[in-house]
Amino acid sequence: MVKSMVEVSNNAPQCPLSDQEMKLWLSMPIDAITGQPMINNIYYCSESDYGMVFPRPSINAIADFYNLNNYYTQGESHFQEKSNNSFLDKLRVHIAWRFDKGVHLTAQLIDQLVNHKSSKICDIGCGSGQLLKELKMMGHDVMGVEPNERSTVYSQDLDVYIGTAENIPKQIAENRFDVIIMTHVLEHCLAPKVALSNIYELLRPGGYLICEVPNNACLGFKYSGVTWTMLDLPRHLNFFTSSNLQEICQQANFEIQAINYSGYCRQFSNSWIDYEREIYNKIIAAQVNPMPFPVKNSKFRAWQLLFLTLFATPDKKYDSISVIATKPQN
Repeated sequence: MVKSMVEVSNNAPQCPLSDQEMKLWLSMPIDAITGQPMINNIYYCSESDYGMVFPRPSINAIADFYNLNNYYTQGESHFQEKSNNSFLDKLRVHIAWRFDKGVHLTAQLIDQLVNHKSSKICDIGCGSGQLLKELKMMGHDVMGVEPNERSTVYSQDLDVYIGTAENIPKQIAENRFDVIIMTHVLEHCLAPKVALSNIYELLRPGGYLICEVPNNACLGFKYSGVTWTMLDLPRHLNFFTSSNLQEICQQANFEIQAINYSGYCRQFSNSWIDYEREIYNKIIAAQVNPMPFPVKNSKFRAWQLLFLTLFATPDKKYDSISVIATKPQN
């Protein structure tokens, strides 16, 4: 028997960007990685296009969400590349690669942003610390924040402290930075506006914020629904598009300098397809009924998505968006 597990709060949340009442949009009754039953309701604001999990989980519950055997901050992702690729699999990925014009966040891009001058840089949610290591090798003064105590970053020669964007460690708060990086962090924040306010205070006037999040306007999300790889419920709490990512940054007094998109070719790999199929299988095994009920991904559907997106606009094509913003000089 299929169980619904969709529980709607009596009080719909108010959108933190538009102040409008939000409506129930999606419901995922399991943890996408563990398959354990839990209620994840996403509410949506039609005015701002912003989505958020509601009711909001407790801080203790959030900590439990990351109690996983494999997560990317621990050095081994739950998303593993596969080697059993047929000619058609390789062709599909190759075509996507040829049409992938995304801008990826790299140490070289950040170094270029500061005109190759030695700068003080903080990576909040630094994961394994790979980006910090590369920036340090370039001569930058780097620090980091990582909430996962099991992260491999703590076994390395890096100046990293346990904390979050909402709760900045004292050692970080005592500094001011030229660049602050948040790569796939804001979607995890319980209070994203508080996080951005903290970042604003940590930046020197004229300093840069680089913030990357999943792009919930992309066609890949619409195709896969609650099994979408980048949805990652219950760890993701906020759901952004290009417009509302800019809006929330502007409400925190940042000035937008650029919007970039990334993450196209990987959507057509066997690993991506298999991972979404695994999530679908977990839904079936748990006998639950997400809303709306997804269609199981397949190589055929991946080809369909490829042809739909080859010439699509960036906001529909790429699975991630990033904003480069500055703190005003005055």
